[in-house]
Amino acid sequence: MPPGVPDPQAVLRGHRGEVQALDFDEDERCLVSGDSLGEVRVWDLQDLRPAAIRRLHPLSGGILSLRLFRSAGRRLLGTQGRDGATMLWACNGTGADLQLSEEPVRTFVRDCYSFCRFDVLFSGGPADKERGSSSGSSGSAGDGAAQQQEEQLAEAFLQSVLTDGQQLPAAPAAASSPPRCEASLPEQPAGVQGPPGSEQREIQALAAPAEAPAGGAAADRGAPYSPAAVAAAIWAVHPCGQASAAQPSALLAIPGADERTAEVVCAACGQQVAEFIEAAAGRKLGMLMALQLFCAAPAGAGLAHGAAALEATGAAPPPAGSAGHTGPAMAASLSAAADAGTTVAADSVPATASPSPLPPRILLAAGYEAGSVAVWELGAAPGAAPLAQRQLCSEPVMALAIDSAGSGGAAGSAEEQVVAFKLVLAASPARLSVRHIIEVAGKGRAGVGDVAVRPDRRLLVTAGWDGRVRLYKYRSGRPLAVLKVGAKCRADLLPAGVA
Repeated sequence: MPPGVPDPQAVLRGHRGEVQALDFDEDERCLVSGDSLGEVRVWDLQDLRPAAIRRLHPLSGGILSLRLFRSAGRRLLGTQGRDGATMLWACNGTGADLQLSEEPVRTFVRDCYSFCRFDVLFSGGPADKERGSSSGSSGSAGDGAAQQQEEQLAEAFLQSVLTDGQQLPAAPAAASSPPRCEASLPEQPAGVQGPPGSEQREIQALAAPAEAPAGGAAADRGAPYSPAAVAAAIWAVHPCGQASAAQPSALLAIPGADERTAEVVCAACGQQVAEFIEAAAGRKLGMLMALQLFCAAPAGAGLAHGAAALEATGAAPPPAGSAGHTGPAMAASLSAAADAGTTVAADSVPATASPSPLPPRILLAAGYEAGSVAVWELGAAPGAAPLAQRQLCSEPVMALAIDSAGSGGAAGSAEEQVVAFKLVLAASPARLSVRHIIEVAGKGRAGVGDVAVRPDRRLLVTAGWDGRVRLYKYRSGRPLAVLKVGAKCRADLLPAGVA
């Protein structure tokens, strides 16, 4: 067991149903949770008591997912039930004073029983904000010191896990030695070796804090797009009459009335922005199971980004002045580099390496019952085929996570494995390929309830139905630690930006 592993900071009890969804408010002074009986609780993280208890969905629907976000200058809580209803509630106050409106300000009803959780894209998301930087924060200096201590403890635990018992520069010391919880380090898989000394260098680079690139809080948290860029992307796709370019509406991805259809709707006006149907994919995909909205480099900037990627990896670009700099030859060079095992996506070159006057484009990743993942583009012609699609799992995709650069992600299913994949949008056509397959040797029920990639793209975290949370190195798939929770993990994973 790694030394100095802290116990959970708190255990919140009170839900009578299975807790299935979680989200923090902006300054992380309260936690909102929803259960299978339709009850939502707002927890005050100062005194660890519920500040509000509301039943927002019927018993038959329960709470499948919930999210706190901003839309057109308003703070909203989105809740989704298994009965096909997604409701938006106005939020007033902050922290423990957070209050929900008596009635939903907008409701999207799709008469389709679904397991698919909704997703939301908005400017100023969790990966774009600095912890505690909200204008509504009123924490004291003591609260800040306690929070800093918690982050130091978490980072110290993370370093001990990443080093697998090897010695690293000491992490900042905590005020007191924390208690320990049950955790284990899996054995290193056979056949994973590198040059002498390379493993130690790799471990140190992974455990060390990431350098903060220019660009403010968004860059500090590992996200390549600032809130202003996300706002511009949303406004370019849907200039809502009830919002503004500076404060655009949020976009929600929800299951459609047809269980095989995905919809994107506006949170402010309720208008449908896009619809993606199975027939456009040219193959049977089955029921929609997972969704995630994300930003990617605009199509016009993809070739410039591809040239930077080729230069970074040492691959030979097409001759200067040839059509390859502006056409298929560049895509062929990128594909050849990818086939040779060279990383040419945003893992090696940030998406902001080639600035473009165009806003990012908005994409939707969707996982399906057949085990396939498809990537669709908002703003494409109605009925357009997905940019990329591939069957990654032999069982239904139960969870899907795209990394902060839009260069890949991970898919979990009802089987004993997690598939990490690459997404090369600079290629023509775009390519979705397997990065590596991680075998999850679970004890008990197989299956993955959720996956998450840390914003700095160093850690992959999975929540298994066997009651274990597993940590892996995102790029290599090397197992790092197994945390034994003791119950089925079906709730949301909330990866922090730092620890």
